[in-house]
Amino acid sequence: MLKTKDLAKYLSEKSNGEYFIYEMEDFLEIFSESLKELILEEQEVQFGTLGVFKPKYTKTRKGFSGLKGEYIDIQGGMTLKFSPGRAFQKELREKYLSKQKESRNE
Repeated sequence: MLKTKDLAKYLSEKSNGEYFIYEMEDFLEIFSESLKELILEEQEVQFGTLGVFKPKYTKTRKGFSGLKGEYIDIQGGMTLKFSPGRAFQKELREKYLSKQKESRNE
């Protein structure tokens, strides 16, 4: 898993030193806080061809509690859904299929 510090270092390197690691860390902090605020305000956030982050509501439903041995109500709420863009999804599919072919050839 890539941590925030690692991502900041990666972005700094991608910028060819135009941005320092600490600047990218600040950016990522502002970015994540802004994304949270927008999602909590029930806004959909789209990133070009990457995809869309959107709030999703879940309904109250029944679930089985193994501890109590009975059915319980699970309260509905809000969660986050990410839908990849078509171009990104196509790239993911192609990479998956190429890896699948490689594993078959081994």
